[in-house]
Amino acid sequence: MNIGKVFKKFREEKGITQRSLAQALNITPTALYKIESGKNWPKQKTIEAFQMVSGYKTARLYVESFEPQDYGE
Repeated sequence: MNIGKVFKKFREEKGITQRSLAQALNITPTALYKIESGKNWPKQKTIEAFQMVSGYKTARLYVESFEPQDYGE
């Protein structure tokens, strides 16, 4: 499961810089980079802020974060 890839996909589709999205999420660009690269898992308040900014519902956010290995194949 890589929720960071959802953050990155959203940001790239909207043409938003890491700095701009990080500011909207009230985190540092370095923190966003670590989330997007899968090195860190976002805090709950960051997930909630992302949902407000992106309009993603909880189900969509988590479904899109699944990767093939998460399905046990």
